Amino acid sequence: MISIELYSARFSGDILPARVEPGRLSRDVLREQELDRVVKLPGQPPVSFQQYSGYVTVNESHGRALFYWFYEAMENPETKPVLLWLNGGPGCSSIGYGALEELGPFLSQKGKPELMFNNHTWNKAANLLFLESPVGVGFSYTNTSSDIQQLGDTVTASVLPIVKKLASGGLRIWVFSGDTDGRIPVTATRLTLRKLGLNITEDWSPWYTRHQQVGGWTVKYDGLTFVTIRGAGHQVPTFKPRQALQLIFHFLTNENLPSAPY
Repeated sequence: MISIELYSARFSGDILPARVEPGRLSRDVLREQELDRVVKLPGQPPVSFQQYSGYVTVNESHGRALFYWFYEAMENPETKPVLLWLNGGPGCSSIGYGALEELGPFLSQKGKPELMFNNHTWNKAANLLFLESPVGVGFSYTNTSSDIQQLGDTVTASVLPIVKKLASGGLRIWVFSGDTDGRIPVTATRLTLRKLGLNITEDWSPWYTRHQQVGGWTVKYDGLTFVTIRGAGHQVPTFKPRQALQLIFHFLTNENLPSAPY
């Protein structure tokens, strides 16, 4: 597995805000949207933003549907980009891990039937869309058994050709990982990056947090930037929530991470 987060972007590299004028939506769409709105979760702290969840049918003949959870940005959601989060594995729940343990606005608490607000939630920077994929993961389902048996072969095939195509097309790509999990973030990610065969334009360089500490290191390639987060393990936002939020803010605003203490 390689931790690659891809975001809605033009091929020029600009992030597209999620602007949808309410007047342009049909009444049917607005009605469906309202049906998916979550008023409040059990044990949830009070918040001012809206949240929605439900199913998107992707194949009617197979009875295949994906479950999603969408959190509006905390401020100005109509001008913020939409960030799609897909946990890897394959087979890891984007809701159970990504939303409730890593970067969502609410975190689960061990032994307590209530949710805790995440002070470093990524919906401070963007609208968050968590999708349970592929079918059979989390709340996503299919009524066709062969989907479960065969889907893994296509989903877990090498992503290298896809990444190469996106990088050559001008899409801005950041690959980030912690540096304390020796198997996947350290060994597997760096091996995969080497296999891409991209030219290095700037070798290992430190980046800094707001507390004048080294947050990690970056390697810049043609069309791709690799970022490490110092002291983080497999789930970066869980281990280093402040640094992870700083990283995503810089990515979405197309700014380099600080290269000197400040």
